[in-house]
Amino acid sequence: QAEDGIRDPMVTELKKKSLWSAFSIECGAIAPAGEFELNGMYLDRDEHKLVIDDLRITAANLQSEIWHDLAPHYPQMHLDGGTPDSCIERGVNLGSHKQLLAILQKAGLDIDATNKAELKTKALDHPITAKILKYKEAQKRDDSFGDSLLEWIHPITGRIHCDFNNFFTVTYRFSASHPNLQQIPRGKAFRKMFKVQPGFKKVLADYSAIEMIGAGFVAKDERLLNIFRKRLLLSPNATEGEKRECDPHYVTAGIVTGKSLVDVVKTERQDAKPVNFGFVYGQSANGFRTFALVQYDIAFTAKSAVDVRDKYFSDEGYAGLARWHKASKYAYKSVPEVRTIAGYNIPLSYNPDFDSFAGPAVLNYQVQSPCAAGNKRALKLLWKRYRPYMNKAARWTGPMLTGTVHDENHLDAPEHMAEEAAIHLAHDMKEGMDRIFGCDDLVHVEGEVGDSWADKS
Repeated sequence: QAEDGIRDPMVTELKKKSLWSAFSIECGAIAPAGEFELNGMYLDRDEHKLVIDDLRITAANLQSEIWHDLAPHYPQMHLDGGTPDSCIERGVNLGSHKQLLAILQKAGLDIDATNKAELKTKALDHPITAKILKYKEAQKRDDSFGDSLLEWIHPITGRIHCDFNNFFTVTYRFSASHPNLQQIPRGKAFRKMFKVQPGFKKVLADYSAIEMIGAGFVAKDERLLNIFRKRLLLSPNATEGEKRECDPHYVTAGIVTGKSLVDVVKTERQDAKPVNFGFVYGQSANGFRTFALVQYDIAFTAKSAVDVRDKYFSDEGYAGLARWHKASKYAYKSVPEVRTIAGYNIPLSYNPDFDSFAGPAVLNYQVQSPCAAGNKRALKLLWKRYRPYMNKAARWTGPMLTGTVHDENHLDAPEHMAEEAAIHLAHDMKEGMDRIFGCDDLVHVEGEVGDSWADKS
């Protein structure tokens, strides 16, 4: 009775505020999160050593090359042969932002900082910029995933059991910490470190282009949605042209270049990725230029960025997205929270520069939050499916949930059950997301089986 006295008013209030659906989704995600943490992921120490040793050799070679290139601009570097150690002893340290900035400015770089965005946008053509960026990336990866990662391996299980957090992001996407395995670099070298123990296989699946599907659904952009509808109907014997009709990057490349899809080349498809991922959330032409350069190493002129943006939102492009952007701008000008299709209310920050609550975040929240909710629904389905293997006596006799990384989910499964688990994983992921969109003709998921995380195609 005491519990009912607490529960009943809470249920009433949640339903009164139309938050019961969101509450149910979040409650359903608690048990899968616990399974992720309990089961953990297996890190192969030998593979880790190979990767980190190679990374440190690369960093050392880059450091030597950088000192050699910068020596003429800093006389002290000639002392003692200009070795990295001697330079650091004399107060010249590549790891110091202040010292690196000073010497790069002496070398002729017109920069005010040494971060990635500053170097790429202001000094991309300088021959030393690429080396500096590669060196900084190698150092950062060593700091984040070198010896420090080994410290998280549990002495009994031999696995890394990080924390998975349901509620720590504004869109309610899962986040991870202690350590953050969601930040493992995408390259196969790093992901190959995460393997399975003898007798098991890694089972993986992700939501392909799910945020573009979400944006198209919220915006009611039929041109965008039809790309994904065609993909579900694609025949195994489809022609190259038919395959490209189901690829949002090829379609966008065709829009911005004016070419037929069969004439679009792979580099133009690559150039379309920042176009899709930038403009779908309302980036300005200038913001898009920086985004494309920093994240994709693709340079657009000011004029070409404006031209691409105009074509993207034209009647021949994604006019539905343009209408959605405009409608959101007016709908949320004075409204301090956004209501998503998954039943979440997310607070918005007031932007005094625009005298409005409707910044880029209002678009992002309308898409990312429902996508996160769909994945959580899927994980609940998976948890219920594999619950018989989760009690102490049956643990590790069947597929086990081991992690979620953005739009990708992981299982470890006994070898004889792996192929079936891949089918179940894909089915439940699609089912969970279909429930959010209220249809079954958009989302496509394929499960894959391998020996490590790197086997995900």
